[in-house]
Amino acid sequence: MSELTEQSEQSEQSEKPERTALTEDELQKLDHSVCLVVEAALAKKATAVVVLDVTGKADYTDRFVICSASSERQVRAIAQSVLGKLKEAGQPPLGVEGLGGGAWVLVDLGDVVFHAFHGAARGYYDLEGLWVDVPRISLEALGVEVPADEAADFDDDFLFDSHMAPLA
Repeated sequence: MSELTEQSEQSEQSEKPERTALTEDELQKLDHSVCLVVEAALAKKATAVVVLDVTGKADYTDRFVICSASSERQVRAIAQSVLGKLKEAGQPPLGVEGLGGGAWVLVDLGDVVFHAFHGAARGYYDLEGLWVDVPRISLEALGVEVPADEAADFDDDFLFDSHMAPLA
C-alpha cells in the first residue's frame, strides 16, 4: 500500500468520531424522546408501532420509531401530533420531510427518527427488513401502554397482509 493511500485512509478514519455506548443519562433521555413520539402517534390512532434500536449500526441516529396509518390524512395528523408534543417538550426537530405528501412523513430528532407510513408505502420501503439485524424495543419495556383495541395491530406480519397492494 502506498504511503499516500495509507495517509488518506487514516485521515478518513480520524474524521469520523467513533460512537460510544450510551451513558445511563443519555439512555434515559433517549427513551423519554421515544416515549413522547410513540404516545403522540398512538394518540392519533397510529398502528403497528415498532421501535428499532440502531445504536452502533447507524451513524446518524440511535432509534427508529415506525408506524402505520390508514389514510394520508391520518399520516399528517400523526406527524402533527408528534411535532406538537415535541414543541411542548422543548425538543424541536432537526428536520421534517413529506408533510405535504402524506404517504410517508419523517421527523428527525437527531437521536430518534420517526417514520409514519400510509398503506403499502411501509411495505415498499421495508425499513424493518432493512434493519432486520437490530433489536426491537417493546412498547411495554418503554412503559407505553398500547390500547387494547390496537394490540392486535402490533404484528410484524402486517407487511404481508393481503389487503396491502403494492405501490404503482
